[in-house]
Amino acid sequence: MGQQDLKIHELVSKIERGDIRLPEMQRQYVWKSTRIRDLLDSLYRGYPSGTILTWETDEPIATREFSVAQSAPQGRYQLLLDGQQRLTSLSAIVRGEPLFVGGRKRPIDILFNLEHPDEPLVTEVEETSDADEEDDTTEVEDDITDATEDELLKRFDRMAFVVRTEKLAARANWVSVSEVFRDNSDAAFLKKAGITSFEDPRYQKYTSRLKKLRDIKEYNYRVHILDRD
Repeated sequence: MGQQDLKIHELVSKIERGDIRLPEMQRQYVWKSTRIRDLLDSLYRGYPSGTILTWETDEPIATREFSVAQSAPQGRYQLLLDGQQRLTSLSAIVRGEPLFVGGRKRPIDILFNLEHPDEPLVTEVEETSDADEEDDTTEVEDDITDATEDELLKRFDRMAFVVRTEKLAARANWVSVSEVFRDNSDAAFLKKAGITSFEDPRYQKYTSRLKKLRDIKEYNYRVHILDRD
């Protein structure tokens, strides 16, 4: 068995090019948006995120489609045996594209809190019903009272990442993770936060956090590769 270390953005590119495929035996994509949020939070804080297992083979193994778009392979490719949920989620977020689950397009957008506390929130808001799996990106505040909404927003302000809601996205300190990944400039995010000068005490904190967020794409996964024989 061989192994190599690949950065997240390299793995995402391999999936997009079709260099990594899913064998037919793999189950479909099942993660809720909150699982993606938690993965990003772990990577942002430098926690370990497991390994990836692939298989190189010349055998005509049946494959199935990823839940993210990819090109047809141009030559040999590897079959992904372990890591589908993580890599599919990261592909959607890094590329800023929707997931396709059960024949339906499922938009994914995770927001990042530029004013998050340094310590992670241990207990977080979670969906409790499997029936909500494909609908957990909707605006959750619509059906709650103003008092409950205030409490919920305060709770969100203690988190670094949340599933997008329109009310949070409109607030100055919340930015789209996918938009940050696509844009190497901090200008638009600082402008939204109302920062117009290098002397603003928030400038260094926000630029450092945006860099740390983008560095998630540089995270190295250890990829174990089963040999052809």
